[in-house]
Amino acid sequence: MVLRQGELYVTAAFLGALAGWFVSGYLGTGTALFAAGLVTFRLRGGSLAFGWRLPVYRSRPPR
Repeated sequence: MVLRQGELYVTAAFLGALAGWFVSGYLGTGTALFAAGLVTFRLRGGSLAFGWRLPVYRSRPPR
């Protein structure tokens, strides 16, 4: 259900983890955790506030 609605649950979590991994290569662990949380919170909050959605795949019915 989470993946079928076009919501940004998984995408926000993935991009937050990616931001944390990227920042941890250059700065400390605490900063990386803060960056990961900030990116995830901003994306999810933006999706709720502004109605951001991902495109949803809809297969064509057979002819």
